[in-house]
Amino acid sequence: MTAAPLPQIDAASLVAFPAERPSLQQHSREVKSARALCAETLAGEPLLTHIFDSPYGRVGTILIPVVDMTLFEDRATTVAAAVAGVNLARRAGARCVSFTGMIPAATDFGRAIADAVAAKGGPTLSLTTGHAAVVAAFAFNVATVLEGAGRRYEDEIAAFVGVGSIGTGIVKLLNRVAAPRRIYLVDVPEKSARLADLKAELPGEVKVVTIDRKSSLPEWMYDRCTLILSATSTPLVVDVDKLRSGTLMIDDSFPFGFDSEKAAARVVRDSDIVLTIAGGLRGPNPFTLAETTAMEEPADFSLLVQRMTRIINPWPDCMTGCVYSSLITSRFDLPETIGPVTYEEASIYHRALKGVGFSGMPPHIFTFDRGHEKAVLRMPEGPLARPVP
Repeated sequence: MTAAPLPQIDAASLVAFPAERPSLQQHSREVKSARALCAETLAGEPLLTHIFDSPYGRVGTILIPVVDMTLFEDRATTVAAAVAGVNLARRAGARCVSFTGMIPAATDFGRAIADAVAAKGGPTLSLTTGHAAVVAAFAFNVATVLEGAGRRYEDEIAAFVGVGSIGTGIVKLLNRVAAPRRIYLVDVPEKSARLADLKAELPGEVKVVTIDRKSSLPEWMYDRCTLILSATSTPLVVDVDKLRSGTLMIDDSFPFGFDSEKAAARVVRDSDIVLTIAGGLRGPNPFTLAETTAMEEPADFSLLVQRMTRIINPWPDCMTGCVYSSLITSRFDLPETIGPVTYEEASIYHRALKGVGFSGMPPHIFTFDRGHEKAVLRMPEGPLARPVP
């Protein structure tokens, strides 16, 4: 029997096989079940799961056979899986491939993948972490949340939790134009030197806070901070039950910087805080889901693909920035980002995308309910008074 021809795409994004619900308490159980499902469905090979059409071209998402919460366990395995994903994208006609989630961080910000692809030769294609697009999206979503709450960045007391590639990028991008009343830079003690260097670059009142890798924010910060921007790999670094009414949080962490179930319960019950995922873009044109993988069994995989659809493309004109970046990098002649994203790269993306009508998504969080219709919880709309420190 002749294999079905591979659908053709213009761009692709690599996605690590998602665990059911990325939280610390359920880590072992979820990794075990995700590994089993990954082995059963992918059998060690990448899989083109989604194709979205837009006026900018066709973008595909490619699952690679590594569970997202295990990307750091064996770099050689992760890189080999990513290279196989790049090769599949190339065969499908993609001109640009982006890396989503923690794939960049697990591969020296994409450099290990780029080096391995170059070593194998073959037709060239663009590779990018998508981090410049994600930092631009982060800034757009901060603006969207503040505007929706009827507030100004300059009036906030802001905590930046995590100063890795994305965290440093958003700190620099936001604070080159305006500064809030006070900034707290938060990360682990091992990053004290980076925190000090970053503090020296920023205007206004800036304080450095270090916390242990498995710790949450200190109690006093909940009383002082009105705006929390997180991009950390420390799970549940923020306890949503301790947030004061009126607190705003924009999160680009993996695992999430908050417990999504607790957050959803509080938002539904009290509507007194706003949280949103930082990395999504709302563009001037809608996407249409053209194809998904035809695999219907096992049922858990079918549900996973449905959830991925809602998370990648929660509304017709919205898409996660790391996926979007594979299309817009070449469309708008933007720089590829391999290695830690620079302020200059993030600024170029932010200006270019703003100029053609991009903005932040409606504020929302992912709930990871098994019913995919409930995978996305949109925040209530309307003004939200700033808590008084």
